[in-house]
Amino acid sequence: MKILCLHGAYGSAVVLLSSLFRLWYTPADFQQNFQVQLAPFVTKIENSRDIEFKWIDGGHLATPPPEYETYFGGAPLYRHIEFDGVSKLDDILSKIRNFSKGYSSDDAIRKLVGEQAVMGERAVLTTIARLLKLLDDDPEIECGIFFCGWPPVRVESNKIKILLADECADVIDVPTCHIVGCDDPYIDGSMALYSLCDEETATLFDHGQGHLVPRDPRTIEELGAAIRETVNRSN
Repeated sequence: MKILCLHGAYGSAVVLLSSLFRLWYTPADFQQNFQVQLAPFVTKIENSRDIEFKWIDGGHLATPPPEYETYFGGAPLYRHIEFDGVSKLDDILSKIRNFSKGYSSDDAIRKLVGEQAVMGERAVLTTIARLLKLLDDDPEIECGIFFCGWPPVRVESNKIKILLADECADVIDVPTCHIVGCDDPYIDGSMALYSLCDEETATLFDHGQGHLVPRDPRTIEELGAAIRETVNRSN
């Protein structure tokens, strides 16, 4: 099985070769790199199954919002979809950190996002075509693994509509595993995504921390078991 690994809105897939030949480094050069973040998890899964991990950078350079210049690691950073209105998305991500509780996950996302004219259909189709090409001759998606996920979107009349469970039926019908942290300020996005998946085959794994990828041995052991269960369901 091939697992296509996609980093978040501001990220990079692998350590740059140019960085390896520098005489000095900063922690940010490596600690936010997606491959490095997932290394303990990848080692656990690779040792138990015939799985290939494929790491790719987004196709567009990305600049973090003000006050987050170092949060996502060293430049260059990328995003997978290029679109107008990036500042609106950055504003949403900032607001949700201080969003008052008491709303359901769907209501919280709806209140924060609504419909934004931020993305064209061409931008979405270009990204999808690029990802399918990377999957070579086997474009079928058998399962999904989401770290700090976000609900999917649909392009309608050149606007982005966030898909929410209380407005539509199950959107994702393949087995899924959702890795969340109860202290993650963006957990509403993760739970809104989880609610859109088939409850019979969706696994929720809460590592009890914040907006991060768990790395401690005990959590990795338990996470590995959850991922293996998800993969087995896809067979």
